[in-house]
Amino acid sequence: MKHGNGNKYLIASIVGIALFFMIRFGTTGLRTILGLTALIFAPIYVILNRFEMDILEKTVLSVFLGIGIISTLVYFLGLVISFRVGLIIIVFVSWVIAILMWIHGSGNKKQVKEDI
Repeated sequence: MKHGNGNKYLIASIVGIALFFMIRFGTTGLRTILGLTALIFAPIYVILNRFEMDILEKTVLSVFLGIGIISTLVYFLGLVISFRVGLIIIVFVSWVIAILMWIHGSGNKKQVKEDI
C-alpha cells in the first residue's frame, strides 16, 4: 500500500513527537528525541529506503533495527575502546554506509517478496 503524502505524515509525526518531548521534558527531551532520530533512526531509514517498502514499514523497522544493531555494535566496540569513541565511530560508519547506498542505489529499488 502506497501513500502519496507519506513523507509529509512522517515529518509531521516527528515534529509532533518532538513537540511532546519538548513540552513534557523541556529542552533535554527535545535534544534526546532529535538526537536519536538523527543519529540512530535516520541512517537505517536511508538504508531501508533502497527497498520497495511502505513508509510505515520503513519507519518501524528503522526504529527497532537502529536500537538493536547500533546499540549492540556500540556495546561490543565499547568493550575494546571507550564507549563515547565507539558511539562516534559506529554512527559515522552507519551514516557513510547509508550515504553510499543512497548515492549508488537511488534508481535501483529492490522489491520485497511477500509470502501471503
